[in-house]
Amino acid sequence: MTIHEHGHLPYVLILLQTLNEWKSTHDNQPPSNYSQKNEFKSLLRSKMWNADEENFEEAIAAVLPHFNPPSIPSETRAIFQDEKCTSLTKESTQFWVIARAIKEFSEKNDGLLPLPGALPDMKAESKDYIRLQNIYKSKARADLAAVVGIVQDLLKGLGRDGGEIAESEVETFCKHAGYAKLIRGRSLNEEYEKSPKAQVISNELSDPTSLIHYYLGLRAYEAFISEPSNAQRTAPGAEDSTVDADTEKLKKHVTELLDKLSITYSSELLEGTEKAIGEIVRAGGGELHNIASVTGGVVAQEVIKVITKQYIPMNNTVLFDGISSRTTVYQL
Repeated sequence: MTIHEHGHLPYVLILLQTLNEWKSTHDNQPPSNYSQKNEFKSLLRSKMWNADEENFEEAIAAVLPHFNPPSIPSETRAIFQDEKCTSLTKESTQFWVIARAIKEFSEKNDGLLPLPGALPDMKAESKDYIRLQNIYKSKARADLAAVVGIVQDLLKGLGRDGGEIAESEVETFCKHAGYAKLIRGRSLNEEYEKSPKAQVISNELSDPTSLIHYYLGLRAYEAFISEPSNAQRTAPGAEDSTVDADTEKLKKHVTELLDKLSITYSSELLEGTEKAIGEIVRAGGGELHNIASVTGGVVAQEVIKVITKQYIPMNNTVLFDGISSRTTVYQL
């Protein structure tokens, strides 16, 4: 083997070859702890012919993140354990049917998810990379075929057409099974009528920099606008002469909301809320173009996620603070 060939061995092959060597002297077990992984890295370094072999550096960098027992991510596991996955019905959507199929595939394959088939970039000759890529794709296609078969069997068992779910939909799910996440949001009606999750608010009150104070301030703003005496729906602080009175009204609305939610509070805990109210009243209902542009962009991005069914949408309540350029998501 030439120096050029040695420097272009795909790091996956380097890892596998070195791992076999390691197992021969360690009871057929891979490196399992930090010390052993460092020892394994040293073994890899000893095989370098010169100090600038990038493929060996890639192999060394892959040891810590990849030398762990395979496991199903917690978010994916939560989907598998959901009642809608474990107890399919004739009305089950394709999401749950495919999720159940992948769950059964995993149970039959030592807890492994279908192989996505994607191969990361690496230092290698093009012909070697393509051969390796074809191996990955071949295994991914075999896994996909197995999941499709399970999907068809599940559909038939539910008295439905076994081919009603397109293979392309199953393929997309298989490729991203390790990143799947189930989000059950709450409607505004649920938040307002059934009340937000009080514990989330209570936990955040003690932090004067938390954006939950702006949430309380904005809820007070809405209550102010909706007051029967405010027929013109005038924003607090819209008139200089009413700034102080409007501020006190917003504070009153906040304490009423906290009382309704049975949240214990003190003047010290509400310091952050008072500052937020001060900013809200100071704005007087005005809308800054740059802030409106940013928040409009955030909303548009979330709508696109939902329409295209790609990426993970933010769950529940998003607060953006243009003063400190911070964004926080709360599940209220």
